[in-house]
Amino acid sequence: MPYTGHRFSRGRFRERAVAVADSVGADTVFVHVTCDTDVVKRRIEGRTNSISDADLRVYHLVKDTFEPFVRDHIVIDNSDSLEETHCQIEQSILDVVTERV
Repeated sequence: MPYTGHRFSRGRFRERAVAVADSVGADTVFVHVTCDTDVVKRRIEGRTNSISDADLRVYHLVKDTFEPFVRDHIVIDNSDSLEETHCQIEQSILDVVTERV
């Protein structure tokens, strides 16, 4: 999961981002990245040379306090390979762009 997720784990921060985007005429697309808990655990425990100091305690804190989306959003499952995650993102963004044209 990209480590910007915690910044938008609360609905009020998402709504603030939408308001800023609206104020400058920009569209907003939220991407909710999910991952199987066992995969997260394995990845965190297997880290080497990581710039992140987030551990399983931080993961659970963010997960347990995450507020559900009330707006439309894209869901990406990051449990597979990085390549598969990229494919999901590319297809989802393409779908959003196609819908909005």
